Amino acid sequence: MNTIALYSALVQCEPGLEPLLGRELQGLGLKPDFRGPRIPGSIKLRGSLETFYRINLCSSLASRVLVQVGSFKADHFDRFEKELGRIDWSPWLIPGQPLRVDAVSRQSRLYHEGALVQRTIDLLKLPQPEAGGEPIQKIYLRMVHNQCQVFVDASGEPLSRRGYRLAVAKAPLKETLAAALLMVSGWEGAGPLLDPFCGSGTIAIEAARMAARIPPGWDRTFACEHWPGFDAAIRPTVREACGLNIRTPASSPLILASDRDTGAVESAKENARRAGVPGWIDFTCRPV
Repeated sequence: MNTIALYSALVQCEPGLEPLLGRELQGLGLKPDFRGPRIPGSIKLRGSLETFYRINLCSSLASRVLVQVGSFKADHFDRFEKELGRIDWSPWLIPGQPLRVDAVSRQSRLYHEGALVQRTIDLLKLPQPEAGGEPIQKIYLRMVHNQCQVFVDASGEPLSRRGYRLAVAKAPLKETLAAALLMVSGWEGAGPLLDPFCGSGTIAIEAARMAARIPPGWDRTFACEHWPGFDAAIRPTVREACGLNIRTPASSPLILASDRDTGAVESAKENARRAGVPGWIDFTCRPV
């Protein structure tokens, strides 16, 4: 695999966050492609393997990065299998490791998504993940007007799972949505912030990590790191560059978070410790 080659990709997000994600990607120095038909919940772009690792590490809003490894016309299964077999899978898939395949088909002759999945599984001859398991390698098939796009998942677990929120309260908020709320509020990490309904602390913790300039994916790994063709030097290089801006908290907490539920506040404190930002937040248990 050529580590400096450019590949097409979809950066996925929660539907409705596409404009915010586009601006965030531009802020990372990338050039989202807004031409042509839009795909709900996705931003198109081209980039290198380093680009995709950096999005995984640094995007607060992205939920997944999908890298395109093939695109072809197919209106019958013989053609589908032939074209799928022409893809060089060796840089992307680990032999013998479980593989999950997902498919979506719209306005195409090959409309049965389950059949597309099964034909792919049969062709690649890789084991299927156990029920409830999270495989480290996934393929996504997108069939629209008989044009099939084939993607490999560069993220693994959804990027909303930062790795710190193990203790949860009722109705927890996704980290990506918490980050989006902070962005649209106009808060930029310099002034104080109050969250009087903090629950398990997601908004307060995302705010603290923004203020501390901790990359959202700092505490986890990504599926692309396991690719046979992934350059192992990318990870330390990108992490070193992104970690230079991490800051320590001021003498007094910048963020005030409270909840009337004692258990929720304790969960929030645990999550803040795991997130590396306990000194940024003052948690209290009290009613509004």
